[in-house]
Amino acid sequence: MRSPHTIGREEMEKLQYKILAVIFVVALVVFAAVTDYNYISYYVNDVVYNEKWVPDLGRKNETDYMSCFFGKEVLIDLNGGVQRLMGTPEMNEVVRLQNGHLTGMKVAIAENRLIEEADDITYLYHYLKERGIPFLYVAAPDKIAKHDKELPIGYADSTNENLDIFLEELKRQGVPYIDMRDEFFDVGMDQYDYFFLTDHHWTMEGGFYAYTKIAEWLQENAGLTIDPMLTDISNYSFTHYDNAIVGSWGQRTGKLFSGTEGIDILSPEFHTALTRTSDGAQGTYDEVLVRADIIEENHPQHIYDLVFGYSYSGFTNQETESDARILMACDSFGKVVNPFLILSVKQFDVIESYYPEHLNKEYIEGVHPDAIILMQCPANNLGVDSSYTYELNLSAE
Repeated sequence: MRSPHTIGREEMEKLQYKILAVIFVVALVVFAAVTDYNYISYYVNDVVYNEKWVPDLGRKNETDYMSCFFGKEVLIDLNGGVQRLMGTPEMNEVVRLQNGHLTGMKVAIAENRLIEEADDITYLYHYLKERGIPFLYVAAPDKIAKHDKELPIGYADSTNENLDIFLEELKRQGVPYIDMRDEFFDVGMDQYDYFFLTDHHWTMEGGFYAYTKIAEWLQENAGLTIDPMLTDISNYSFTHYDNAIVGSWGQRTGKLFSGTEGIDILSPEFHTALTRTSDGAQGTYDEVLVRADIIEENHPQHIYDLVFGYSYSGFTNQETESDARILMACDSFGKVVNPFLILSVKQFDVIESYYPEHLNKEYIEGVHPDAIILMQCPANNLGVDSSYTYELNLSAE
């Protein structure tokens, strides 16, 4: 027989859930009413409220309605708070790992598809080798660590198994690559310490460690000389900004589910002088490359892209004795690696790896860099997009 105290606690918990449910329903009704008003005004007054609709977003009227939705972020936050209170590990296809990190799950990709995409990288490698251009593939890790998955009970993920097959094929075909999962693990570094809690990206410190491994390879295999001062993290200062970022996963669950987190910005403690080739802007590392000042403008949902976005630009470095030129083809994980590579060479060129057609014969022959690095978080690309069409692009010309 249960004690009166146990029964009382159970009744109290039920009452709490009922109160939360009522609050949620009332909030939903209020938000929906205001949204309907905005939606009607949008069409009656012919005000262009949303100019970003594309067919991929679904029906235009549905997208327009969501763009008018009053208090959408507040509603998501409330929903996330309820889910967190109930101990739910998943919301909107975002899973909270046992260590608190948010991520998504990946399904197994057909082995033949993974091998075909490795074959495409192999074609690019041989194409460049024939032209005397050293090539390196860098696999950035996914949030879920290969050696410590931290998955909630009952969840399965195939991210690392997919990547293992892909990299094993690169190895079999002799393509040089760096697997950053192993680079972290082999020296006893906890991979999760170098990722944002609420975002799918790694931190700037994680990007710096990847840079040091790339720098080692460039010196050993491409004949570059890189000042050891640049690869010593003690020559950089850390500036921490509290509650500055709500990452891509956190935006889907709301802050009450994900929480907010801080961000560390690394800045060189030595003089820098750079020219951004896209617009000719000149200045120091902090002025034209890594824009930490943007953090103070309070855009927590877009901090990663805003602060590091300029690293998707080409740069000329006036403060280096190196005469080397390198080309980096990368996805967004490269945004926190590129700043350090920019400081290491005379000329830095970059292509977004989402558009492999940009790395064509004309471009390669025109630039003819001292090395080409292709860096991706393959978990986000393998089997799901067109990031692996180098053979198609290069053989067609």
